[in-house]
Amino acid sequence: MNQETSNTDAAHPGVLRHASTHCRVMGPVLFLTIFALACGEDSGQDSEPDAAMSAVDQGRPDGSAVGTMDGGTTDAGQTTVDGSITSDSSTVDGSSLGDASPTPAGDRTDEVYERSRLLDVRIEIARADWDALRVQRRTGVEIVAPECLLPPSPYTWFSARVTINGEVFENVGIRKKGFFGSLSEAKPSVKLRFDKFVEDQTYLDVKRLTLNNAQQDASYVRQCLAYDLFRQGGGPAPRCNFAHVHINGTDMGVYTNIESIKKPFLRRHFDDEDGYLYEGTLSDFRENWTGTIDQKTNEDQPSTRIIDAISTALEAPDDQLLEALSGPLDLDAFITFWATEILVAHWDGYSGNTNNFYFYENPDTGKAHFIPWGTDGTFIPPLLFFEGRAPAPRSVNAAGLIARRLYLHPEGRQRYLDRLQSLLDTVWDVPALEASVEQMVQVFGGAVPAGGLRRVWAGIDDTLTFINE
Repeated sequence: MNQETSNTDAAHPGVLRHASTHCRVMGPVLFLTIFALACGEDSGQDSEPDAAMSAVDQGRPDGSAVGTMDGGTTDAGQTTVDGSITSDSSTVDGSSLGDASPTPAGDRTDEVYERSRLLDVRIEIARADWDALRVQRRTGVEIVAPECLLPPSPYTWFSARVTINGEVFENVGIRKKGFFGSLSEAKPSVKLRFDKFVEDQTYLDVKRLTLNNAQQDASYVRQCLAYDLFRQGGGPAPRCNFAHVHINGTDMGVYTNIESIKKPFLRRHFDDEDGYLYEGTLSDFRENWTGTIDQKTNEDQPSTRIIDAISTALEAPDDQLLEALSGPLDLDAFITFWATEILVAHWDGYSGNTNNFYFYENPDTGKAHFIPWGTDGTFIPPLLFFEGRAPAPRSVNAAGLIARRLYLHPEGRQRYLDRLQSLLDTVWDVPALEASVEQMVQVFGGAVPAGGLRRVWAGIDDTLTFINE
């Protein structure tokens, strides 16, 4: 992946020379080694899930004391009630900062992601089902599938009784989530689907909750912080807040509650939600890399039109590149997306690792729009796994072929640098970012078990250091 970004084709400077080696050169052992280094799955840094799992194994509530994380006062002018950053400045396209797509009248989903309150989520599931759910995972052999295709999901749905802030829901679907780095048997990330077994059942108009264990985010704040900045830059991004989760009476600690990227999300950000949505997992728009792109909507009508169109455009020589890309891709929006990935140090996104991204083919324009995902590794200096694990440059990532071709193109590079500077001038407001972190900690801090406080404080310190540097 990243090691290939230094190789260029003599005839077409922006095209990777060894683009077709994605699956052939990286066997399961190397793949797993790289991910283990990246994610620290067995680093032993987080004692909180181990304590929780011990309690689950014994079938008793966790009796550990709950710590408090008292913060100072916040500047009321810095953050909105949902924790998003405000400013007197405008976004790069001149629009005001904040959520680019207000919730339609009568839609109660904003209450689900209200940043100023902590969701209390209590899950009751049969012990045998819980034991089966928490250990499900992709094995090393399954992760790298034949012909560069995603293997079938190893996760299955179970039924659970779910109580959220005192409201009880019966027969809710629950399954584990995660690809590799966020996997945990002690504190698994989970998806809840209220209408999986009960037709039309919702929680405040939401059919699904995505509860992330923040295994790679010791601070708990990085995901929400990153998505806020993507939205304030003018692009679509999930809403985010926090939940205090109990499973079978055991205190599992804090989870981040991330808005699922499904049709309701598309409806909030696009005039037409009936287009094609895709998820990229170690995917790119070149030979032998598109097989891991997963179509998420209109599954009964498989289509690779937009994928093929972008791939073809990327084969154009430099003097035709920008025009070619502007056909299937909202190029200006992509440059903003790319620059924001760099701004928040999303090394595991599209531009840095060809991973953790969605894109939507907007029926109104026929163009693709990128959507961020998996931002738990942001706001810390990224590492280059193929270059001695040294801190990566903070000004550019270009492993993704779109980013690479643009950066090697004089006009594309200048547009990227201009957009990066514009975002720094408009949305990178250090006092506002610090205030947002403080507000989030005040919301979830009391739910952090005492044994996990040291790790959380260290993560928050790292995050604030990154913001200030």
